[in-house]
Amino acid sequence: KTLEKLSWMCALICFYPDMIDEIIKLKLLDLIMQLSGPTYLTPVRANAVLAISLLTYHEKMFDELIKRNVIDLVMDLCKDN
Repeated sequence: KTLEKLSWMCALICFYPDMIDEIIKLKLLDLIMQLSGPTYLTPVRANAVLAISLLTYHEKMFDELIKRNVIDLVMDLCKDN
């Protein structure tokens, strides 16, 4: 349950445009990408994907998402059983 709350907090942080510099500084994208992995429960992974989708709205993060192949990661999640 704690991990689910942590993943939800990541998604909430990604909602606020003024947090982008902090997200970059804390390397929060690394954690979010990790939480989207198949070893985590569905609610945790869903929150991670929500966080990723919220980050796509921020110009500063969009290039980083492309560079890290996050789009491919999300597409692979769509194929997940």
